[in-house]
Amino acid sequence: MTQTNVDTLMNFRLPSPLKNEFQKLCRAKHLSMTARLNLFISDFVEQELSKTPKWSESKSSGIKATDDSWRDELLQ
Repeated sequence: MTQTNVDTLMNFRLPSPLKNEFQKLCRAKHLSMTARLNLFISDFVEQELSKTPKWSESKSSGIKATDDSWRDELLQ
């Protein structure tokens, strides 16, 4: 069977006090830290993609640029 939605492990560093507060808040809301981070990332991606319709899905690499002019816009 083919999986279409494969999870990827992502490791990163953040200050311990920030992690501890985040953990407390997530527990208080009965939400895992992973679920909350997935929501943050999904919201960010959706927001950014709605601002720049120059991105499209590619079967080989996920998201790719259809036009390289976005680099010029970032430099302005």
